[in-house]
Amino acid sequence: MKSTRFVTICFVYSGTILLAQGAFLFESPIAIITQIGVGLSILGTGLLRLYKPEEYERKPTEYGPLAYAMATLALVLTALFLAQVVVF
Repeated sequence: MKSTRFVTICFVYSGTILLAQGAFLFESPIAIITQIGVGLSILGTGLLRLYKPEEYERKPTEYGPLAYAMATLALVLTALFLAQVVVF
């Protein structure tokens, strides 16, 4: 898999998880609005990267830290979402 595609998929996945967390978040309205806003911005970035992939093409060596950071973010968000679902 190309590193560009992997990072884009991580953006879309992370945005979707954040939006799902916002639906299960039973705290203050400001926390819910913030969660949904961040989820929409990350999801929008991922969809923009899907729509114009040639704009984000780089050398595969330049994607190292970004790819690892996005994979870590996706794993952490998934773990937090599952923990939140189990607790509530």
